[in-house]
Amino acid sequence: MSLKSEGLPALPEETARLAHIICPKGDLCLWIGDELSEVFQDHVFASLFPRRGQPAEAPWRLALVTVLQFVEGLSDRQAADAVRKRIDWKYALRLPLEDLGFDFSILCEFRGRLLAGGGEQLLFEALLEHAKARGWLKARGRQRTDSTHVLAAIQTLSRLECVAETLRSALNVLSATIPEWVQAQVPPEWYERYATRTDFEMLTPIQSALSERELLPKEQLVDAGYVTAEHLVTSQTQHQIDLYGPVATNPSWQAHTATGYAAADFSLDWQAQVATCPQGQQSTQWFGRADRHGREVIQIKFAAKDCATCPVRALCTHSATQPRFLMVRPEHTSRSLQAARLRQQTPAFKVEYAKRAGIEGTLSQGVRAFELRRSRYVGEKKTRLQHLMIAVALNLVRLFAWSEERPREPTRTSRFAALAPPVVLGSR
Repeated sequence: MSLKSEGLPALPEETARLAHIICPKGDLCLWIGDELSEVFQDHVFASLFPRRGQPAEAPWRLALVTVLQFVEGLSDRQAADAVRKRIDWKYALRLPLEDLGFDFSILCEFRGRLLAGGGEQLLFEALLEHAKARGWLKARGRQRTDSTHVLAAIQTLSRLECVAETLRSALNVLSATIPEWVQAQVPPEWYERYATRTDFEMLTPIQSALSERELLPKEQLVDAGYVTAEHLVTSQTQHQIDLYGPVATNPSWQAHTATGYAAADFSLDWQAQVATCPQGQQSTQWFGRADRHGREVIQIKFAAKDCATCPVRALCTHSATQPRFLMVRPEHTSRSLQAARLRQQTPAFKVEYAKRAGIEGTLSQGVRAFELRRSRYVGEKKTRLQHLMIAVALNLVRLFAWSEERPREPTRTSRFAALAPPVVLGSR
């Protein structure tokens, strides 16, 4: 199949007339036909087709049908029927009323061509560039980041990966029903292995991708799964992003005891490489090393004779003979971590971080309206193509709603929560 493009065809007058009669207030398809003609163009997909051969169905039309297919949750056969029967679809596709469309199998062939030619992101990128050109999408604003799991039909999942996913699922179920038993039975290393997937690992590629597209935000709102001490530093130093999210508290028993001496209670002289405890004693050792995760840390040790005679030793260590040890991150990382922990205690942080809740609405829309958690296809590559098409479809729906100035939907309240007396909900 070859690409024999003659440019974007004119919109048939009869199709336009009937579409505006049937949809006097407009709809998504009419808006796409009027506003996004620069996105859906054959030249976007020119690299996927040879110069010679039988002319192919216009790829811009197949791309648009594929997107509309995900907007409305249609199968290939249903989408092909919509091309034949729906006037609003014919408007977006610039087809005359008598056009009978194409066989539904062409949609599968088009997706295969996208995968074979590495063109999964072509339409997604074209929409982003158009949104930037129109001023709909701007850099250095506020961005909210989150993710959701996908129930996919993965063809190449190994037995070991299946066991790991099964165990993760079982632990989540048990944690919801008998959390005390889980805490008593599960070894500490399981939390590192199974508690989270890789949110914190994904922040760097997310920011790199935004940088490549010149869409880096000034402020990035994320949940705790994305925030690490390293990310606080690199987000600011490499991308000038203020990473806004809850930081894990100090896990030591001293930090969780009202009167205990945690690392934050010690004064650190970074230039002299000396730490001073709340009782005025200075450290005797200060050296760098790597922790069990391979991260750079600084270990600080106090003199045994000073700690042995300290009147408040019980607030500092439970050891009967050993002196106090501290383990802190390098200076810049440590300062950033401490500043973030102090900031998240302020009322201003809570007000600003509450704005992150908007991403939950986006995920909910993706899950409820676009089946984001369900993979239609077998294999990671096909699932990725599905996600990109869902992203395009979701962006189109949200851009259209924004252009129509539709009010945002209120947060849904569960039926159980709706039954609660106002005083109960208001006391939280």
